[in-house]
Amino acid sequence: MLPPAFPPELRRRFRPLGVLGQGRGGVVHLVDDRGDAAIPRKALKCMTGERLTSDEWAQISGAGGAGARHPAIARLLDHGHFREGLYLTMEPCLGPDLASLDFRPEAGVLIKALPDLVSALAALHESGLLHNDIKPCNIRLAAELPAGAGAFKLVDLGPSMLVRGGPPVEAAQPCYVAPERLRGEPFDQRADIYALGATLFRAFAGEPHVAGRRAHELLRAMTSPPSLAVACPDLPAWIAAIVDRALAWSPRDRFASASEMREALEGADRRARPPAPSSGAFPASQPRLTRKESGADRFLEGVAAFLRGAEPEPELPPDASLVHRSLLDAARACAADLHRRRAAPVPTAVVPASPSGPGTLDACVADLERMAILEALRACENNQTRAAQRLGISRRGLWLKMRRHGIPLRRDRRSAPPDATGAQPGSRPVD
Repeated sequence: MLPPAFPPELRRRFRPLGVLGQGRGGVVHLVDDRGDAAIPRKALKCMTGERLTSDEWAQISGAGGAGARHPAIARLLDHGHFREGLYLTMEPCLGPDLASLDFRPEAGVLIKALPDLVSALAALHESGLLHNDIKPCNIRLAAELPAGAGAFKLVDLGPSMLVRGGPPVEAAQPCYVAPERLRGEPFDQRADIYALGATLFRAFAGEPHVAGRRAHELLRAMTSPPSLAVACPDLPAWIAAIVDRALAWSPRDRFASASEMREALEGADRRARPPAPSSGAFPASQPRLTRKESGADRFLEGVAAFLRGAEPEPELPPDASLVHRSLLDAARACAADLHRRRAAPVPTAVVPASPSGPGTLDACVADLERMAILEALRACENNQTRAAQRLGISRRGLWLKMRRHGIPLRRDRRSAPPDATGAQPGSRPVD
């Protein structure tokens, strides 16, 4: 196949160096700009039959503050018209695109770049624009770099960013087009989110999420797309869940915006990230917690439910102590290990014996709770009243937990040993 001809009237200013890509939207050439010494190397996109007014150019390029400025978006630099249509010059991205790379063995590279890509899409949407042509060949590495390095960029911006509706789309790769666009219905930023989800599915799984030659075949397949977790079982579950939601048939079931998708990515990545190694010892002095009614009990119950997978990660109290933070860090590490092992039981040797029984999730939580109590007693020199305040629980609650964990009850200056019910002899129990 012969390379597309370079418009002769543009040769006076631009010296063609090669073709970066071509499709229905036009041809992208790599050129040297003789009229710009500051940025001589550029990507030149030639679109036959297209025209662009000055107001439209100002909107898509960012002139007047309307366009998005983001490091993960290939910048538009200039525009003009030639005899057969419109040309745009933009920042060149010389690295490979997602269509030419197999990211299954290097999934971590793309996972690391995802927040920036979604943030770039959010910046585009917040400026009032849509990309309207997200697909694997339009996400490229900024430069030729070793595997595992470099930044991805959204490329191929143009007049299509101004489209908000119209007849059914006839794209060269319709599997990356949202179903509402294939049906010729009005669409919004959630169509871009669908296209990004389809692109990510292709990058991770190595094949499109749906197959078909005609629109009705694709629409039928899009009603029940395969899960990325099934197509790529080695991928982290949180990535698969985010991509699956982006590929929902109804726009209402997708992320409402790219900003919401970015927050979901960052939150899931933060929960899945293993905690930083601690120094192994608590400081001798910590800020005391204000006394709360069963506050620590509710927090510990939330940690136990998180480890069992019944609830999301609990939130720390606003005035959480280092004991609370250490418990949550240990729970994250335990949950990450259990996620890696899937259904494998926790080795008994790792979990010390506890009243809840060895080798169970409840045993892990009980051991963490016992560690926190012992540390609070040590820091408070066995003063149980101060230790209870430090843990954010009542004195009676501390005594009950000490008995449950087999911790000896010692008399201190401000408290006496509890009776069989856990109450102070001759006094009313503290709730």
